[in-house]
Amino acid sequence: MGLFAYEDGRGYMRLAIERMTRGRIPIYSFGQQTEGRDILHHLVQQYQLCPQLNHLSACPSGTTGCSCQLSPEEYNDKVIDAVNSLKQSLPSFAVIEEVEDDYPYVRHWNPPIIRKKSEGLFDDITPAYYSVKPSRKIGRHAAFRSCILIEDGAFYGMGYIPDSIPRDLNTLKQYLVPYPDNDYLRGLVTRYAIQHPELVEHF
Repeated sequence: MGLFAYEDGRGYMRLAIERMTRGRIPIYSFGQQTEGRDILHHLVQQYQLCPQLNHLSACPSGTTGCSCQLSPEEYNDKVIDAVNSLKQSLPSFAVIEEVEDDYPYVRHWNPPIIRKKSEGLFDDITPAYYSVKPSRKIGRHAAFRSCILIEDGAFYGMGYIPDSIPRDLNTLKQYLVPYPDNDYLRGLVTRYAIQHPELVEHF
């Protein structure tokens, strides 16, 4: 499910909770419809949007005094403010953990070929660590950690990072394998982050 924006025949922007379909990019996606309705209720109340235009309920006290009596231009400005505030509030964080002794590795790793995205960064023939970007040598016997990144509320990707790099978004993204956003995985990562706040770094 996702939160989408569209313009109706009268020129008013509407927000709606709909199923995800290929080719449509939502403002935000979520695993359960109740989560989406909670977000939409909050935006309608905070920015005084018309609940009827946003498929929640009838206008309060009819249409008298409701924001749907504004011109499309004035009303749409309020919707744009609501959407921008939602996007700005979406979290960016990484879950970073130490790698256990039985980490995955590539026995005969030959850049730029990586057999699986899940296979790691260690070449035990010439002991050195590499990033997932081909031919980037990090350093011999470098300590590294696993990392899962959520950027602006979306699942960005995961992989391994050396301990020596700065912990900022742009640097982490150089070492991680990007994946399509997935609300199920995002939900798992978010719940894990809540359970283990000591592993979380916010941006």
